[in-house]
Amino acid sequence: PGDTFVFYYTGHGDSLPDQTDGPDKDEDSGMDQALCTLGPDGQAEPREQVWTRDDDLSRMMVQLIPKFAKILILADCCHSG
Repeated sequence: PGDTFVFYYTGHGDSLPDQTDGPDKDEDSGMDQALCTLGPDGQAEPREQVWTRDDDLSRMMVQLIPKFAKILILADCCHSG
């Protein structure tokens, strides 16, 4: 109790077409917001595989961070919606 998880991201943000199946098809705009993260090879392509979608970030936080912890997200990114 009393733990705080801090996620800090500085970089590019953008949009990707909303995932077309399952519960992740949830965007009224038809677009997911994404952090333009890099793959293991240091490249941002293929973006559909290496960028971090809003749904995926949310799912990771819920699954990996204890429920009692506070979460602080600081994102300094452009074009993320």
